[in-house]
Amino acid sequence: MVNNVDECMLYAVAASAIPTQASPNLVCYDKACTSVPTVVPTTANPQGLATGSSSSGSTGNTCGAAPTGAANSADPISTPSNIDSAAACKTQCQADSSCKSFEFGTITSGGTPVCRLFSVAAASVPAPTSGQSLVVYDVGCSV
Repeated sequence: MVNNVDECMLYAVAASAIPTQASPNLVCYDKACTSVPTVVPTTANPQGLATGSSSSGSTGNTCGAAPTGAANSADPISTPSNIDSAAACKTQCQADSSCKSFEFGTITSGGTPVCRLFSVAAASVPAPTSGQSLVVYDVGCSV
């Protein structure tokens, strides 16, 4: 909601490619993003954010949160080597047209960080097991 008017703009590029908007109430989401608000914006809630008793929202944040999908719900489509940051992992995901999300972190406690690409939204990436330190992002998220 901007100046008490609902605004919706459609783009043919990923949300991460949209320039920063003048109004803080204009927020970009990728089409596949599972955390897009479903509440109609109001003056009191100009971004249409979900409200309720859940501390992390009804769908959770899929832009830098721990994966929460069911065990074995999705396998990585690729595990690129020599990736040393979440930003580099995002670049690998963006280069693969079938990649919708990626995770970056360690598979074992104190292990070397890895990058894994997925063909499903971040909300469907399996939750980490004990000792894993993984963070998941939808491909359009800022890193």
